[in-house]
Amino acid sequence: ELQKLFALQDKARAIESEIAQLIDVLDNMPGKPGLNGRLVDKEGFPRADVDVHTARIHRNRIACLQTDHKSIMQQVEKGLFEHHSRVKEGRIAPRHSAPIDSAASHRYAAAPVLETQKPLRPFAVVDEVSSDSPAQTAGLQVGDRVLAIGDVEWTAISRQGMQALAAAVQESKDRDMAVVVMREGEARTTELTLRPQVWSGRGLLGCHLNPLPLS
Repeated sequence: ELQKLFALQDKARAIESEIAQLIDVLDNMPGKPGLNGRLVDKEGFPRADVDVHTARIHRNRIACLQTDHKSIMQQVEKGLFEHHSRVKEGRIAPRHSAPIDSAASHRYAAAPVLETQKPLRPFAVVDEVSSDSPAQTAGLQVGDRVLAIGDVEWTAISRQGMQALAAAVQESKDRDMAVVVMREGEARTTELTLRPQVWSGRGLLGCHLNPLPLS
């Protein structure tokens, strides 16, 4: 039973190592956005000195890893509690083995909260994707619930309407935009890369987004 706990802790340490590596990348990439640095300028446009797409991917990955780490450490703490209870009750003999670092759960539970960890709310659903369009190339699918396109999220839509998205798409013509969607039947978000551009059809995306109620 303790071997299972040790295996879980090994997973937790691997996650800690990956988080540290990603943080180092964010801290040292051009523009040094770090974990919580702004990715847009004062006018609300993506910063020209930062690879916003890459920064968002790394931040999203860290957020997912922190969630996984918390879940693993909760399993470790629960397993330790149950093990010690059985030892105390005399149901199993105590064993001398390497200590399990349950303190890691507190260390990473207290890690800086990322901007991308704020719960994203879907503001639109994809109800049409044209063939050979930028949207299809990016991998958008009918039924995808859109949580973010570039730096446009629910808050911007609630204040400015879909015009905020239209302006961002026009501003990002021929440049990659990170798109975050939630797909039916999947517990985690999916991140895609969309490049608005002129194609054989209408608009720059080739898909239709049906706005969701904002209340």
